[in-house]
This record gives sequence, C-alpha cells and structure tokens, in this order.
Amino acid sequence: MSGGSYNYLYSRDLIEVGVQSDLEAARDRLAGLGYADDVAQKVQGILDAIAEVERRRDEIADVLQALEWWDSNDFDEEGFREQLDLFQERQQS
Repeated sequence: MSGGSYNYLYSRDLIEVGVQSDLEAARDRLAGLGYADDVAQKVQGILDAIAEVERRRDEIADVLQALEWWDSNDFDEEGFREQLDLFQERQQS
C-alpha cells in the first residue's frame, strides 16, 4: 500500500474548504452592522483558533508524513526517526 494510511493528514485541510472564507464574510457583515461588534470579535476568535490549529499541524507535518509513509511501507523506521529527530532539534532551538 502506498501512502494514505492517515488520509494524508499531514497536508490536508483540517477544516472543510470554504469554512474560513464563510466565517470571514460573516465576521465582516456582523462588523458592518455596527451593533454586532462583539459577535464579530467572537467569529474572529474562531478564525484565530483555526489558524493556530493549522500552525500546530504544520509544525509536525513532516513527522506525520513520515509516520504515514512508514505505516504504508514507503518509509522504514529509520526514515521516521530521522524526521522525529529533526522535529525535536527544531523544538530545542
């Protein structure tokens, strides 16, 4: 089996495509209403949280990809360990 053991988790969208643009449009509309600024700020908070989740996933994407490839027999344990070691080195610097 080649790739896909975790459905390409290391690179796929974690939030359904289009959700962020819909949230942005809703935020802008709410802000434009003038009396819904607090709700618009909550929507912005959701957008910020999505960005943070994606940033965190991106930090470990190489390790996730190596794990997926290892489990799909495209990588061996050594290849996985190399990516894990690189990740750990980045965390220490």
